[in-house]
Amino acid sequence: MNTPVSPLLSSILRYSKASTDFTVRVLQSLLWPKIDTLIRFGLAQAFFVSGVMKVTHWGATLAAANHEFPVRFMTPITAAYGGVSIEIAAGVLLALGFMTRYAALGLLSLVAINLAVYGPADSQLCCAALLGWYAVRGAGPFSADAILRRGLADSAVPIVPRIVAGSEWIRAHLTPLYLSLMRVWFGLALLVGTSSITRSSGTLTALQTWFPSDLATRIPLASGWIGALVVLGLGSRYLGALVIIAVFADAMMDPRGTDAVYLLVMSAIIIIHGGGRFSLDHAVNTAVDKYLPTLMRDPRTLEGLPRVVIVGAGFAGVSCADALRNAPVSVILIDRVNLGTHRGRARRGHRRVGALWHGQGISHLRPRGCAGDFGAIRPAFAAGVSRVVELHCAALA
Repeated sequence: MNTPVSPLLSSILRYSKASTDFTVRVLQSLLWPKIDTLIRFGLAQAFFVSGVMKVTHWGATLAAANHEFPVRFMTPITAAYGGVSIEIAAGVLLALGFMTRYAALGLLSLVAINLAVYGPADSQLCCAALLGWYAVRGAGPFSADAILRRGLADSAVPIVPRIVAGSEWIRAHLTPLYLSLMRVWFGLALLVGTSSITRSSGTLTALQTWFPSDLATRIPLASGWIGALVVLGLGSRYLGALVIIAVFADAMMDPRGTDAVYLLVMSAIIIIHGGGRFSLDHAVNTAVDKYLPTLMRDPRTLEGLPRVVIVGAGFAGVSCADALRNAPVSVILIDRVNLGTHRGRARRGHRRVGALWHGQGISHLRPRGCAGDFGAIRPAFAAGVSRVVELHCAALA
């Protein structure tokens, strides 16, 4: 499907996409490693301090496991020893970024038990979402895993390369899915946090408890439309930036809400990594690449494109080039007549044929080192010949 595209519109959209891609690359390469480290340190500190406090007050920990916080499927001593061991050991591993996925899974199991036994709380829900992120994606560049991964991929131990390859497969294929699920969950929290519908239905009210809706109420700007757009994944990065601005604005009026840091963290993840595979942003980009392949492509580049050579700049040649205007190919138009540089105006004594008949401005590029009157037609976004190519005589042999 070749849909005509205005050169001005193509240039504007291409510049917008290029600037967005550049900003995202800068954020991913410079900012995300630091944010990733801070998130891991923050999660690890919370669990490690909790474990140390339980060890230093072991009598109170056993009493709480016996009477205040009993776990139905564990004995109190087993629950106390297991919980403290996971909090301390997995907290250290998560901070170092060593065996991050396994540490995150261990901590996530503790949070899941707390949620199932004691009921959901906003901070624990957000903590579970972030631990799930690390269980799927793993640690960032500033971690022991990133350092060891390079050598372990070529390890002589048979099972180790397979483990590394499996981890990379999980990162590549499951991270976009989990990112989409986390975005939808986050958007629903923003949506139901200020919605009056959930207060009129018992079922919806019970469902609302599994979203950090109390945190979402700290963002008055999120009432309705921001949450709906986040759920759809339309403009995800811009909406994440808007949520961060709203959180900072709310913090200036009420600095006591320290739990709002979870909103900042999840918004930062959406800004840097996008809305995931199942989002309108991804669907729009896929549709543009499929139906308007040259809309976001710089017409002066040729990398990765098949080449179509049209011999003769007559009616048929120019019409063929025009039909290939939006096709994902590099078009080279060759003619024996040096058309010169014209703007829809024939020279005196010349007929209006070929590119002149088409009424488009084109410029001539004579092949280097070629004798005779061959001319290679070079484009100015005209007649579908949308690639700048210098044609050498060897190409004609």
